[in-house]
Amino acid sequence: MQLKKELKNLMTFYYLGKLDKKIPTDYKKAKERQDKLVHQTMKRAYEHVPYYRAIFEEKGLTPDDFHSTEDLVKFPVMTRQDLRAWMQSEFEAHPDQKDEWEIFSTSGSSGVPLKFATTHREAACMNANWIRVLMFAGYKPFTGKMLSFLTTHSKVDPKKGDSWVQKLGIMRRKIVPEHLYVGEGMRDLIELVNDYKPDCLCFRKNVLVRMALYAKKHGMSIHKPKVYTPVRARW
Repeated sequence: MQLKKELKNLMTFYYLGKLDKKIPTDYKKAKERQDKLVHQTMKRAYEHVPYYRAIFEEKGLTPDDFHSTEDLVKFPVMTRQDLRAWMQSEFEAHPDQKDEWEIFSTSGSSGVPLKFATTHREAACMNANWIRVLMFAGYKPFTGKMLSFLTTHSKVDPKKGDSWVQKLGIMRRKIVPEHLYVGEGMRDLIELVNDYKPDCLCFRKNVLVRMALYAKKHGMSIHKPKVYTPVRARW
């Protein structure tokens, strides 16, 4: 059953509750669990994804050939060209499922942007895993504050302001248009960071460097968040 887009945030917290949020110390047990999941994943791919099933059959493989991470070398590595061709065939074969997918795209820095689709449920799981990574560094998703540029949230309208949940102090996030902070506008950006005091600062790598250089040149201090996430134009 497909997950409605409106329920994605709720499902994100469902997955966040299921994911481990502590770095394992028993590496042997962690490896055993990882190996078990390898088999489960390959079995699911074989049974539910026609594209992968075709590769299994072409290479004379079955899920029983995969019981450890070391076994993964048996499966062909998917190239960008493979993924692009597969996604294009899915887009053409299922135009009616557009509302059930989220389309992600690379920046295109290495050539033509690569677009690929996920279900809203898969996107929720990806979001939960990203939040978990931030939590390892000390970020608290319910009470922490995030500050990021609009380029890292291309589907978000900053004019709408906080949701009612955010107004209660939960999952606060401030998004600002990047083009407003260039040149001497860097001073305004630093002052914004100092005023908002984010727990997580999600800016492009070159912006973080320019902030540091501007602050050093003009004798300014910058609020130090718990987490920095240097990103490219989109993620």
